[in-house]
Amino acid sequence: MAKKNYEKELSDYLCDALSKGEIPWERGWEILGPHYNVSSGRKYRGNNQVLLPLYASIEGWDSSQWGTFKNWTEQSDKHNAALGLEGSDRQWFGVQKGSSSKAVFFWNIKEVDDRDNPGEKKKIFWKKWFWVFNREQTGLPPQTDALEHDIPEDEREKAFNAAMDVFAEATDLTIKYGGDKASYNHAQHIVNLPKPERFKSIEERVNTKAHELIHSTGKALKRDMSGCFGDKKYAQEELVAEMGAALVCAQFGFDYTSRNNLAAYINSWLKALGGDQNYIVKVTGDVGKAVRRILEAGDEEE
Repeated sequence: MAKKNYEKELSDYLCDALSKGEIPWERGWEILGPHYNVSSGRKYRGNNQVLLPLYASIEGWDSSQWGTFKNWTEQSDKHNAALGLEGSDRQWFGVQKGSSSKAVFFWNIKEVDDRDNPGEKKKIFWKKWFWVFNREQTGLPPQTDALEHDIPEDEREKAFNAAMDVFAEATDLTIKYGGDKASYNHAQHIVNLPKPERFKSIEERVNTKAHELIHSTGKALKRDMSGCFGDKKYAQEELVAEMGAALVCAQFGFDYTSRNNLAAYINSWLKALGGDQNYIVKVTGDVGKAVRRILEAGDEEE
């Protein structure tokens, strides 16, 4: 039996959405909050922090809860108990017939003998795949703990700016205001933004700042920033910035709207996804690292 190629499945899945002109990260990620496992309550991180909102967005699901078939079976049992259903009265509230799982993975690390350097050890990494279902694929009632942002927009912007200031200070990033273009200068580690009053809305202002700050993480995280407009490297960095900015904005209750020149990148992304089955794994990994670097900049511990 041939080994299933999960990387290719991920690429095909995103390609299908992009080829239809759908931009998954524009679809209101902020209403769901961080995606997490229904049994443990642990938030998904790394690649999965990016993949799961993409899955939910493409499928149109309004829940941020995920779990394995076993997890949802346990939830079904708990719901039966809560309803006082026993014996033949028990119902199945778990994963519904015909539902397709979504692939997520975690990196495993193992220390082994280094054959090229006798007496020394080296670390090897490999992906361990898991298959999860969204709450909306079950017979359970709708999720009730999704975020409802009743905090005024201007207050959310203040919280966003405060967090971005912490990140800038922690990473020696300079943010300058003026002119009519938003950009990140890699050599000088400076983000340039138009003055706040130049933007048409608070959301546009937050979107733009988040996008450029994601770019600014590239230097410390050693992403390849050598691309030129129109080439694969440049398009890949833009994809990281698009997805990363959407996730950062979501943490503060803002939608993310892609830039006007997005259409210029879609063909490049499709070509890259089609030509390299590991492309989406690389990109989502970069996005996860960038978002974590920004949002956890003020934490005392790594």
